Amino acid sequence: MRIMAMVEKIGYALFGGMAMWAMVGTAQAQVTVYLEDDVKVTFSSGSFDNRNLNGEIQDVAIFIDDHRLLTADEVEVDSSGQPGTPDHVIKLLRMKNVYFDDLPLSIKTMFIQDMAPGVFSDLSNHSAHMSAITDSSKFTLTGMAYSAHGMSMTIDSITSMPFTFGALANGDPFLRKLGSKVENMILTPLQNRGTFAQFIAATGEQNLTLNMTQTQVNEIRNGVVSTDITLNTTMKGIGNLDAQLGMQMSVDSYDKLFMSDAYDLEPDDFVDVALDDMSIMFTDYGAVNAALQMSALEQNVDYNVARDQTIKMMQSALSSFLPNSARDLTPPLDRFIRDSGQLRLSAVPDRPFPFANIMQYMFAPDAAIKDLNLKLVHLPHDNDNNAETLQKTKAVVR
Repeated sequence: MRIMAMVEKIGYALFGGMAMWAMVGTAQAQVTVYLEDDVKVTFSSGSFDNRNLNGEIQDVAIFIDDHRLLTADEVEVDSSGQPGTPDHVIKLLRMKNVYFDDLPLSIKTMFIQDMAPGVFSDLSNHSAHMSAITDSSKFTLTGMAYSAHGMSMTIDSITSMPFTFGALANGDPFLRKLGSKVENMILTPLQNRGTFAQFIAATGEQNLTLNMTQTQVNEIRNGVVSTDITLNTTMKGIGNLDAQLGMQMSVDSYDKLFMSDAYDLEPDDFVDVALDDMSIMFTDYGAVNAALQMSALEQNVDYNVARDQTIKMMQSALSSFLPNSARDLTPPLDRFIRDSGQLRLSAVPDRPFPFANIMQYMFAPDAAIKDLNLKLVHLPHDNDNNAETLQKTKAVVR
């Protein structure tokens, strides 16, 4: 069973329905509780009130079809309202030291605050999710660890940023601001082979350490929803990626795309969803050098030869695909590959650019670049220690 489907199943059984608990107790012997016919929970100590689904239990295991899904040292639940009714709210859910049996995944703590059980409903049910979240809602995961396919991943924390709500004219909730923050995601190769392991080795780092913040701000003006999405990512020894996407749509399209549970939407239902502006900035702190070192080693050529070959291949590809725009796009790419620095891609069309029009430019990409007012700019590194180190590491590799 897929992990998200399992989470949905367990969440609904725990909080979404009128679960009939077969046993509740505080005895030292193991207690077994049946939530649904195919879902059961065992615990060795603690207590649980089946009238409002509140309690704190220890040494917990959750089973589906008699197959153990996960274990947790402790589960604490504090909820209000009658289970199975619209006023039922999870005021607090805390799980400690969670281990999944069928996945090489563990979580030190999982914390959820002020969310209705609808958050565990059908994962495609957008309206239920909107109704389940309030201004005081929050979730945090800490101490995540995963290991598979020759790579390990640890994450110090994933945390939601404050939610801010408004309302549409029909009364539906309108999420004005949301976001999340990832702290110290560390990806470590467990084997000295494969592209990822070779790339990390070429950077001179032992692993990839990533920190990321994502935010989304929505505003309604004169019946038009404006959305601004930002992503800020730092990768030690590789570079920083900063992206921004601004788009707009009618309130009706917003409602259909994000509030409707229908799956039969036609292109005409969101024809007015359009790009306002976009920017992507990558500041190189080792990625280009590492990629060129890998290319030199694979081809058994000098570093400078690999660099020049990469530039020629890039020029050829751009000239064949974008014959009219290549002369503007090639120089900044050339300088970026040669000198590192920062590469900035931006699109600021004179008027909102409907996403539905993209297919019309399949055979005229130069026209799309013109209408999007797409620009590519290279900026050199400042004279900081990072930039000086980069220049020194551009040694000849054979």
